[in-house]
Amino acid sequence: MNKTFYTALYLFISYLLYGLFISQYQISIVDEQIGHSPESQKIYDYRGVLNVHSNLSSGTGSLKKVFDAAENTGLDFLFMTDLNTFPIPIEQQGYHNKVLTFIDGEYSFLDSRFLYLNQNARTPITNLGQAGAVLSEHLSRKVLVQEKTSERPMAILAHPTKKGFQWSGDYPQGLDGLEIINLKALWQNSWLHKKITFVWSFLIYPFNPELAFLRLFQRAEPESKIWDQLNQSRLRVAFAGSDAESKFNFFQTPLKFPSYEVLFNIVNNHILIPSELTGNYLKDKKKVFSALSKGQFYMSLEMIGSPVGFNFYAEKQRKKIYMGSTLALQKNTYLKISVPEKVNVPFKVQIVKDGEVVETFRNFESKYLVKEAGTYRALIYTKISLPFPEGRKWFPWIFTNGIKFL
Repeated sequence: MNKTFYTALYLFISYLLYGLFISQYQISIVDEQIGHSPESQKIYDYRGVLNVHSNLSSGTGSLKKVFDAAENTGLDFLFMTDLNTFPIPIEQQGYHNKVLTFIDGEYSFLDSRFLYLNQNARTPITNLGQAGAVLSEHLSRKVLVQEKTSERPMAILAHPTKKGFQWSGDYPQGLDGLEIINLKALWQNSWLHKKITFVWSFLIYPFNPELAFLRLFQRAEPESKIWDQLNQSRLRVAFAGSDAESKFNFFQTPLKFPSYEVLFNIVNNHILIPSELTGNYLKDKKKVFSALSKGQFYMSLEMIGSPVGFNFYAEKQRKKIYMGSTLALQKNTYLKISVPEKVNVPFKVQIVKDGEVVETFRNFESKYLVKEAGTYRALIYTKISLPFPEGRKWFPWIFTNGIKFL
């Protein structure tokens, strides 16, 4: 009895001491926080999150609590997408303090789930049957390659590889995009396939939430493979979804963690737009949604460092063509990539064409001559030193949307 007690006590004290040790560890790959892009670049970088749930559906926080969390974490925009909620509280849409807030929804459709964004551009959805009919019509329509989407709703496939929610059969023509990152699916997949990793991350979470999530982070390869295949016909938009609920079911007992603040600081979507947000709701709403619908944004693992200052575009005859564009291939067309110069760890920039890595750079400023038609995107990895006993490992930091050359 005494031996068992002292062994347990020793293990508990060791756990607390290690927890104290890792609580001092800060994940930071930049020397200091980088602000919005300088005006001289003629591009502005704003960050936000999608796929967020309140206590109107599967979340634990009130709308006000979620709005306050978005303000506390410095977000510029927020998409609320409560699951199968009717009617959505459209009256809450607008600016909450400095955060531009969209009120949309996530709906069950066949065996999958879809985020339906900008739905208030049409008749509001009032029941699940209507949601199914609206999504069926949207997904079955034919889409022109250069069709403008900024004024119509978008249907986004949520967590496409999550067990029990995978799409069956061919992907619909009218699908606008998909989540290539979904935080909830991330930890659930870790529990299913890497239980030791999951349990260790669970144990260190109270001491260092960011480190716990970083250890679980995978490279989104199954989702990216689906996305690359879809881009063969026409560009689809890739998103990072927070799937934030601030809820963890521990043996069927719901616990209120991770907090919304923690979740909002893990992965973000960064839009790049040529003019500032001004605080005018209607004008700013159009700017943000237009950038998202075009794919004029990148995704980042925000918790390891602010990526603001990053840029990825095509340059043709001194004209910049941004992510989400489809254009004819011409001679002397380059892809240009800028990595923030305050990065203080080793990094590598990969150019991916139709799912295959075609070039790797390690420079802050890089360019790649486009010689063949296809869809091109960029991936940036950073090498991070984790606390003992794990050592240095490569982690993805930035995922861009694509540029398609015909």
